[in-house]
Amino acid sequence: EDGGEMSFAPYIDDLVFDGDMSLKSIYDSIKSKGKWEKWQQIALDVRQMTVPARILLAAAFASVLVAPMNALPFFVHTWGGTEAGKTVGLMLAVSVWGNPQKGKYWHTFDGTDVGNEKTAGFLNSLPLCIDELQIQNDKKSFDKMIYKLAEGVGRVRGSRSGGLQRLETWSCDILTT
Repeated sequence: EDGGEMSFAPYIDDLVFDGDMSLKSIYDSIKSKGKWEKWQQIALDVRQMTVPARILLAAAFASVLVAPMNALPFFVHTWGGTEAGKTVGLMLAVSVWGNPQKGKYWHTFDGTDVGNEKTAGFLNSLPLCIDELQIQNDKKSFDKMIYKLAEGVGRVRGSRSGGLQRLETWSCDILTT
């Protein structure tokens, strides 16, 4: 709370990153930039062009409602041929929360299970966005990933120094193409 007003991390001016440095690029990408009116006009235009963009944009806003509604994380997967607007829709969805440039906030399916868990845990209630399912080795791997991420909790893992690693949890939606 800031002077009687509620603040929403990560949009607090004096917030300092003190987490895992491998997640700092995602942290740095989550910020407000540009003019609201221009973003709003672009979002309206893109929504008119493609159904996937409309769906992904709505899901991006819905992600922060998962925890307050006491719901489980859920997937929104869009597919279609080239030029269907899937990646553009994903970039629009990401732009709600941060930098829509590839590799900043969102990534492709060639990540590991641990990487996806750590990223989902870090984002917590912001959407986890993953592009290009065709990179995935097989359908079985995708099915397994759906089950794991939809649980909202990572696997228990031992640490090299003994004991356990921090257990990741999240309450967000997962947007995939």
